[in-house]
Amino acid sequence: MRPKWKLFRVLIFVEIISIVSFVAYAFYRDPLTVHSAEDFLGVSVIIAYPLVTAINGINNVTLLPLLHTGVQLTLSRQIIFWIFGILFLAGCLTLSVLVISLIYELLKQRFSENHNDRMMQFRLLAFFIIWIVNGLYIFVMQSILYRTLKKNYQQKSLVDIDNIGNNLIN
Repeated sequence: MRPKWKLFRVLIFVEIISIVSFVAYAFYRDPLTVHSAEDFLGVSVIIAYPLVTAINGINNVTLLPLLHTGVQLTLSRQIIFWIFGILFLAGCLTLSVLVISLIYELLKQRFSENHNDRMMQFRLLAFFIIWIVNGLYIFVMQSILYRTLKKNYQQKSLVDIDNIGNNLIN
């Protein structure tokens, strides 16, 4: 397996482990209470992002061994691949909005007296930026993975057709 696919696999696991552990720690540190529909929606989104990240990552990791086999993906597998890929991208974009909001808050309270809160916000900002960059890399590599699987299937099909033609002539 080429190094870019090894890096892809490692970054998938890093993304899954870091996001799930971050959300678990956040819930452990400050449990969310659900009092209204808006609270339920917010908690659902917070729980859905790590879940989508995990399913998308596991889907990508299970497709990596098929990379050089020339196997065609079933329609249901393609649908799952793209649905979770798009949901994962939507999560990354939502995280980007959170980062922009956090940057705005940091700039607004530039002369804040509470240094500990400010440092925590900078750490949070750094984690979010790393997750966004990692997530966008995963999405790009996921698209390349899909195109490579499709191209390898087409090439294998052409070789098989040539072999059938050669066997009929001989």
